[in-house]
Parts: sequence; C-alpha cells; structure tokens
Amino acid sequence: MVSDDFINMTVEEVVEKMTDYVLINIIKKKVPGLTEHQIRDIINSPEMLKVREDTIRKDTGKMVGEYASKSGPLLEACGYHLKDCEFFQSIAAGRKYPFLSQRVISENDLDGVSPRELEIMRNEIYAWHGWVFNREDLRDYFEGQPWYQPKGDLSNREQANRLAVAELTDIEKQNIQTIVSREKALKK
Repeated sequence: MVSDDFINMTVEEVVEKMTDYVLINIIKKKVPGLTEHQIRDIINSPEMLKVREDTIRKDTGKMVGEYASKSGPLLEACGYHLKDCEFFQSIAAGRKYPFLSQRVISENDLDGVSPRELEIMRNEIYAWHGWVFNREDLRDYFEGQPWYQPKGDLSNREQANRLAVAELTDIEKQNIQTIVSREKALKK
C-alpha cells in the first residue's frame, strides 16, 4: 500500500524519503539508544549526504522497486556504505560527542553544560585524532574509551600531538574555540 504522502511526490522525492527511512533503520539497528537528534546529525553529515547522493544516483527506479518488494539489496548497499562513514564509525565506536567533528556548534549548544563536561567535549576532539594526554585524569578517562588510540605515549607526546593537531578539521578547530570561549566565560 502506498502512503498518501507519496501521491503528489516525484519519483526522486519518494526515493529520497525512502532512503532516509532505510538509513534511519540501519542506524537504529547498528547503534541502539541514539536520540532522534543524533540520528539526524548522522543522516545530515557531509559524508552521509554523499552516500545518499551516490546511492540515489545509482538507479532510482531499481531502488524504488527493491524497497517496494522489501528485498535486501538496498539495505545491504546502504549498510556497506555506512561502514565507510567516519561519523557513523565514531558513533558506533562509542564517542559521546561525535557531532563536534561534523557540524559547527553555537554557544546555545553549550547552554547548561558543566565546566568539566566542556573540558571533556573539547578534549574528545583531540582524543579522536590520537592526542596523548599529559594530565592523568584526562589520560585515564580517554584510555577508558574503546575508540581512543593515542598516536604515541608520554615519551613522544609532543610529536604525537603535533600529528593530532594537523588532522583537526576546520569544523573541529572552530568548535574547540567555541568551547574554550564558553569555558573562559564560566571562569569569570
């Protein structure tokens, strides 16, 4: 049965809506417990938009037919592409704040966040790139994260951290500055 929502849509619009539905369900199965906001962040991430565009471009008619018959190839194809999405991998790995690497945050996103949690948020960005922490509390925290892979140890910390900083994206750099700004404001 075709939903009334689809009656006035073009084939491309139907496929786009169906692709969202399929991706949402794949993400829910792969990483249970995500909020709707987290799922939307994944689906609207630049990497996922490329996956969606590539998937939709392949063969619109074929995709609609596969979805309508509930066969597996579309799910499998989307699942295959998901494993290449760094943002999805960071969610699946258990990052607490993966969106900090995907979208620019605003001051409003940090409302009500404690100084300690701001520190964790800021340092998670560095940790994702393998930063070696000198402070024992941060080192212990991130070594307890299954996704954390330091680029070295305390003996070559400076070199390892230069490599980590070189990997930061413009979005991550901007988010670090936003978090630092909030941390400074809270100290006043």
